[in-house]
Amino acid sequence: MNNLLSERFAAVAAFLRRNKWVLLSIVLVWVAVNIFVYWYVKTEKTVYYWDNSAYWTTAIALLNAFHVSFHTGWEMLQKSFETDYNALPIVPFLPLMDMFGVGRVKFILLTTNLYLLPATLLFTVLALRRLGKKPVRNLLVPFILLFAAASFFPPLLRPVLTGQIDVVGLLVIVGIVWICSKARFSSFSAAGLSMALLLGFSICLLIVLRRWYSFWVLGAAIAYGVSFWLRDWRNIKRILWWIFYLAIAAGVTLGILAKVFPYLLQAYLLDYHDLYSAYMLGGAFGNFERFFYYFGIVSLLVAVVGMVAAFMKKSIRMGSSVALFVVLQGVISYILFTRTQSFSAHHYYLLLPFFLVGMTFILLAIDMVQKKKIRFILYGALTLLAAGMTLSAFVLPTNMLASVRGAFFGEVSPPVVRNDLQEIRELAAFLKAERQPGDMTYVIASSDTFNDSLFRDVTLPEEYVEDVLASAHVDKRDGFPNQFFGATYVIVADPVQTHLPTGQAVVTVLANDILQGRVTNLIELKDFKIDNGVTLRVYRKTAPYDAKYIDSLKTYFKEHYTDYKNLTDIKQ
Repeated sequence: MNNLLSERFAAVAAFLRRNKWVLLSIVLVWVAVNIFVYWYVKTEKTVYYWDNSAYWTTAIALLNAFHVSFHTGWEMLQKSFETDYNALPIVPFLPLMDMFGVGRVKFILLTTNLYLLPATLLFTVLALRRLGKKPVRNLLVPFILLFAAASFFPPLLRPVLTGQIDVVGLLVIVGIVWICSKARFSSFSAAGLSMALLLGFSICLLIVLRRWYSFWVLGAAIAYGVSFWLRDWRNIKRILWWIFYLAIAAGVTLGILAKVFPYLLQAYLLDYHDLYSAYMLGGAFGNFERFFYYFGIVSLLVAVVGMVAAFMKKSIRMGSSVALFVVLQGVISYILFTRTQSFSAHHYYLLLPFFLVGMTFILLAIDMVQKKKIRFILYGALTLLAAGMTLSAFVLPTNMLASVRGAFFGEVSPPVVRNDLQEIRELAAFLKAERQPGDMTYVIASSDTFNDSLFRDVTLPEEYVEDVLASAHVDKRDGFPNQFFGATYVIVADPVQTHLPTGQAVVTVLANDILQGRVTNLIELKDFKIDNGVTLRVYRKTAPYDAKYIDSLKTYFKEHYTDYKNLTDIKQ
């Protein structure tokens, strides 16, 4: 026993000696990212809402439920499986939040250390091991630059800083790619069968964590099939075995979804293209324009040059087939997703493999350059470009050539600092003093300046603003909010606040009717002035709404949304 322990200790010591510089660089990058994330979140003075608060507030609620009893917490977790924001990704956070607290900074640091950095580290190791012809420890400079550049890459880091934990999907994607790189689907074997089962489970996990990763799965499956066919089109037997094992993986995925997560399968039957039509901003050109300004010229150019290098440099192992795969996967995922809605920041994770693999290719190509001086210059140039992207996105203020910076380095999003938090908290305190037991509040506003989620979360993490009803924001998706008629207090933003150019008639009609005095059974109590010249007007309902007014609402929505019962079934 002692000999066995000594041998294992010696093996670990030898590994540490061989890879000490790699391990040291991992620690330095890890610490740097944590310091940066801490600075960013602490600098912000804002309220988090909608997608930016969904997982944080769910984590707080789920932790409180488990404090009541294990059964209560488990029941809440199970119920979340019937929603678009199931709580599975935040389960690993709960014991740590219980120990260290539920504050915003802690939540973002947990996302960084449990999901972001493990994903970029494993990607870096896997990419250099599979694509490079040297051991990772002999690719020290590419390793440091790739790990640091990926971890600080604004399109990857931005959703993490805003509280979205979709980066967990990239961690699973790295695992899926590792399985596919290790699997030998060329004949029947127990190893091949186990890999197919593991692949099916991993794909299911990816879809469960965030349903829209299904677009990555479809894009990757088609791209993998095309690249596999082009490489082995003469070997019909191997292709048939490949189809067999992938069918097993697909069966495992669908079986688990049908048994444990039926909501996800049912959701595929919904017409999201119609429900999210308000988010189809600017058509095909608008989607491409937003994609261009989100990533910027520099990152696009680096990725494209890397792909070209992969096709031309025979010294990059499997370069052409991997480049073909990530290009096809990105194009297919982009086309499929934009047929449903426009991209938000976290959805661009579907396209990140193109950029991250492009970075890998260009670093490996530079490593092949014989002259050290030229190699040093090229590495330095890439380092400056990566640093410029991060500084432009997160550090420099928006008034410093923001449009030019956006075109070159991608979207500009420094820490948000609001000047009206005290006013919004005073509004919450005012309503708390006014409300009687059972009184509910409805917010008619739907913009980044003010909305119901922002108002509900303004006093977090100490507590929620109580008794705030869920507002309807997007007409086809949310329908008409009959709960509005049961609210004792109504908050209306003046001027009317929307976040989409169309598809928000519920917000605009109700707000304009109240502001212009067409709703007679509301009396105005008090006004609160907040950022961007917006005034929040607080009303109290004095009597049930007039039947003629409700009929006028029915008439309006029947004229504009004839085929949508959720918008025309209006009743007090």
